Amino acid sequence: MVLLLSSPTMGIVEKQREFIPVELGDRVKRERKLLRLFTTGLSRAKTIGYHATSLEAIEHLLVYGGLSGITSTETPNIQQVGDLYFYPQWRRFPRSHHLVAKEGFFHEDWERADRNESPDFELLEGYASDIARKHRFIRLLGLNMEDSQTQYLAQVLSGSQPQTLRGNQLGEYNEFFLELRSRGYTAQQLQNAIQDSTERKGLILGLHRAILALYSITPGDEGGDLRINVFPNGLPVAFLSGILALGSQEKTFFHNLHKI
Repeated sequence: MVLLLSSPTMGIVEKQREFIPVELGDRVKRERKLLRLFTTGLSRAKTIGYHATSLEAIEHLLVYGGLSGITSTETPNIQQVGDLYFYPQWRRFPRSHHLVAKEGFFHEDWERADRNESPDFELLEGYASDIARKHRFIRLLGLNMEDSQTQYLAQVLSGSQPQTLRGNQLGEYNEFFLELRSRGYTAQQLQNAIQDSTERKGLILGLHRAILALYSITPGDEGGDLRINVFPNGLPVAFLSGILALGSQEKTFFHNLHKI
């Protein structure tokens, strides 16, 4: 059963999910599929969009069978739990698709797009890096990945510099630092988590054109992005068309899949 929880003080809506680990044989199949996607990269003609994410999200996919969308929202009238955002490869959308058909929401973008044009990868890499640092920070401290306030604290602190926590250099981070200190974390633990998190650069995933037929695609909230909703089970690996690992830790993760 899905529970819908709301906080009158923060305006947060969260849907609680009971994830069930997949069988070992299914996990091995997913690992092999991910390795093939990593080897392929993002050059496949069947890729219709790109999603920025983290190793933690990939590990979740391996264990539970699906790539999660957002896990909580403070603006339920705009975002929904389970929304998974991506940037489109417009020329791989059929002209008949409702977003690009004449008078469609993104018709002009589709008309202007060159057949070889890709989304702004510098922008995608920035998103991937932010997400990767945040998720690593949360995992290192054993925090709740699905808690909205925790996500926000991690976003702010994981983007700071380790030296921020030394001396009187806290500045704008003081509020967030004190919040986590009140939960029992030492300054050294937070400093170590920030330092470790900076090593993560994230991943860019290619989305297979099969999502056009099986998911309802709607405009995102950044002006040029799109989204699908994958609640409650996440997006299966079958709907991925390629993987680009941006950092050394991410590449090592996939190279280690060779040993399975």
